[in-house]
Amino acid sequence: MRTDRLWTTRLALLALLGAGWLLGLVIQMAIRVLTGYMDVVPPQLLLGVLLCFGAGAAARVLDPVRRGARRGALAGITMIASIVAGYVVLTILFWNPGWAQGGGETWHSALIEAPFWIGVPLVTGAGFGALGWCAADRVVGPAWPAGHPR
Repeated sequence: MRTDRLWTTRLALLALLGAGWLLGLVIQMAIRVLTGYMDVVPPQLLLGVLLCFGAGAAARVLDPVRRGARRGALAGITMIASIVAGYVVLTILFWNPGWAQGGGETWHSALIEAPFWIGVPLVTGAGFGALGWCAADRVVGPAWPAGHPR
């Protein structure tokens, strides 16, 4: 009975993370169709933060043997990496030639801003992933099954 609940919880958590990721994809596609640009709006940023938090919680619930908030931080970074990879794929697939003709960003300015555009998402993903891990650890407590050796 307890293992059925455990598997149901794990499956539900993974389904929520997948649904959240797909929701972000749908929102991004809608923005691209409506505006012609691949802008990111504040609700998407909040969704990304919640996904990182959920990834950290999933790391605690799915792998209870490996205990440590570092697992949650890595899960948050992995979630950020999957979001960025999805965004890059969408940008490549739906490239608008008009984007390259405008002034805007140059290679030099992109290199100057790179630490910000790389560092902030990594720190955010790691921080909220660790927070999600700690929150899940607090909810399930140390009595959560240690898992069976495989």
